[in-house]
Amino acid sequence: MTIYITSVRIAAETMRTARERASTLAKQLSDALGKARTFTDPNLSPQGVAEKRVELESTFRAAAATDLAKLRGETVQARDYLASTAAEHTRLADDPAALIRAEQKWRQVERILAAGGDLLQQIRKADPDTALAIAEFAPSWAEAQSTRPHGLQGAVGNALGAAASEVAPGIRRNVYARLAEITPDAALAETLRGTLTAEQGAAGAEPWLYAAGQLIDAGHTDILGAAISAQLAESEAQPVAAEAA
Repeated sequence: MTIYITSVRIAAETMRTARERASTLAKQLSDALGKARTFTDPNLSPQGVAEKRVELESTFRAAAATDLAKLRGETVQARDYLASTAAEHTRLADDPAALIRAEQKWRQVERILAAGGDLLQQIRKADPDTALAIAEFAPSWAEAQSTRPHGLQGAVGNALGAAASEVAPGIRRNVYARLAEITPDAALAETLRGTLTAEQGAAGAEPWLYAAGQLIDAGHTDILGAAISAQLAESEAQPVAAEAA
């Protein structure tokens, strides 16, 4: 599968600006609804003013619904494109020899983890083959460890900044960050960085998209809460390795 770098860049830009576009939509709709509800015209009767306010609010909400659907569609398409392209180019080669090499690499990492080593540290210093082996085998290993109340799984979750249910995505994010640093393939590196950008962009945009949806459906929302949630979500979607690099 060929990496079409122009398509990658377009998708990455869509996701890079997703949060800003979503917040702008929500804030503008909130302002518009506020103006609609305070509309006045000395040439209209009280009933006429009331009817005009309802008309304006309905118009603003309908227009925003169209904009929201378009923005959601664009972000979903861009994120899915980047994710599928990255996954296609980071999966293990489909041959027995490649699988054996990957299993050997993983067993080396697993022994270190069993001795109390840190998974994130292993990702940070991994060569490309080891990074791919970690991406392939570490999620199922981490899931198996999650049945233990203490020990390795807790260390993994803490290191990756995620709850048990979020360990697998955290592993993938950090592997992508590492591969983007060390792969000799410039197109793949850009694709991986774009995929990480997409995850952060989607995380940061979602609270604002939800807020816009509330304004459209119910006519009110918590703008400050959306801003705080977006900031936290985007931060949590950042690879830990990237923070420490």
